[in-house]
Amino acid sequence: MGGRPQKELQLSLGEKISLAKVIVITVIQILLSTISTIGAPREAYSGDRRRNAFNVYCRTFFSLASSKQEQAILPDSIDTYTKWCKGAKVSPAMETLADGTSASWIGSKQAKTILLYFHGGGFNLAPGPGHYALCEALVREFNSNHNIDPHREGDFAALLLHMDLAPFTPYPRQLSQAAALFNHVRTALDVPPERILLAGDSAGGNLVLQLLSHVLHRHPDEANVPAATWNEGDSFKSAILICPWTDPFNVEYPAMTGGVNRDCLHPVALRRWAVDWLGDAPTDAYNLPVSAPSGWWSGIDGIVTDVLQVVGRGDLLIDSQELFAKQLKEQWGGKGSFEVFVDEVETHTSSVNDPPFGVDPQEIPTHVRMRKWLKEKVF
Repeated sequence: MGGRPQKELQLSLGEKISLAKVIVITVIQILLSTISTIGAPREAYSGDRRRNAFNVYCRTFFSLASSKQEQAILPDSIDTYTKWCKGAKVSPAMETLADGTSASWIGSKQAKTILLYFHGGGFNLAPGPGHYALCEALVREFNSNHNIDPHREGDFAALLLHMDLAPFTPYPRQLSQAAALFNHVRTALDVPPERILLAGDSAGGNLVLQLLSHVLHRHPDEANVPAATWNEGDSFKSAILICPWTDPFNVEYPAMTGGVNRDCLHPVALRRWAVDWLGDAPTDAYNLPVSAPSGWWSGIDGIVTDVLQVVGRGDLLIDSQELFAKQLKEQWGGKGSFEVFVDEVETHTSSVNDPPFGVDPQEIPTHVRMRKWLKEKVF
């Protein structure tokens, strides 16, 4: 299924005509924006013309298209993974759980250390090429013997969750899938938490925080969200939050207006995705991390050794990300460390969005910081 029911994505003639108009407007906006960068300082177009073009595409298309239209035109999780496998010249390797949840391997299934990766996309979009590019770059970097094929052997691998998507499957289904996948890796694959890293971008960063909240405070929907298989003294190896979506429902932050013509995000799309994802459920400390009550994160340093949050100053979500970081720092205990790295030029999830357009990851400061941090903290 790839996270969504294909039978519900058939567009009517009117929807197809409307989609064509959206595409034409998007192309025109990309061309006009590209022309406007001629002679302009790099800061005016997010530091890279390729990044600028992608940002214009995203904020224009997703602010004008409907949920059904965007789902119909974009590939699903399985299609994107299959295409990536062909490019990497490897056979697809997946984990499929009893509830239908699936996850794809980037690297060897026999690796000693596993990165559980939760992709972004507002809980409405499937993973894109950039998610696999990021995971592959880290897998290649952190396998100890660079003469081996990192896809078939090595000490480090990534396992990317194919989460079910809104509006077809609302919250807390994605948390249920994340908890189930962690339990599967721990029990069926026999990988203890101290050899499991968590990482996620945007909505995936939100899901990382949901899972950590679930370990600290069992989610009240016990019928649908399985308890994490956790013992006293357990601790995740580390967690990386890439531009986490910590406040999905507030589009009134100052950066939401000041950066609307620079970032890949648009408040209209953000609001639609959030409403589609929440469905009839109320907001809570799990899905809205910045709303967590005082003391909610007390003890987090006991269940994850180190946490790194990377953000870009041009990110529309920068205000809510910094607000969350302030809250977490105030409640962080004496174990491990919590670090925030801010790049002054990057926009939302540049480390994921840029590489598929030919940008060298070594030119993306958040990627460089993640790699260096992992070497220092984990390997």
